Amino acid sequence: MTRKKWTTNDQLAWLKAHSEGFAEAEANNTRKAFFERILTEWCEEYPIPNPTPEEVQQAGGHEQAITRNMKELDKVNMLSYMLCHMNGLPL
Repeated sequence: MTRKKWTTNDQLAWLKAHSEGFAEAEANNTRKAFFERILTEWCEEYPIPNPTPEEVQQAGGHEQAITRNMKELDKVNMLSYMLCHMNGLPL
């Protein structure tokens, strides 16, 4: 069974293009600064969509919480991608 992709092909190409900097940041112990910068660039390139009315309803009307959770999920997914890509693991 295959996992559902969390990126579009365009987003995957963007991540691949930026993954070299992650290895360098790991080597230079600047991973936190790199990750903060790349997450900002990612959010500018691929803004988090507004939650659907159904998502807002499921969250008890807390639209900001949904957006915050979606941003956190992007962070986790990006870090996982970078770590896997850097270590040659399947994506």
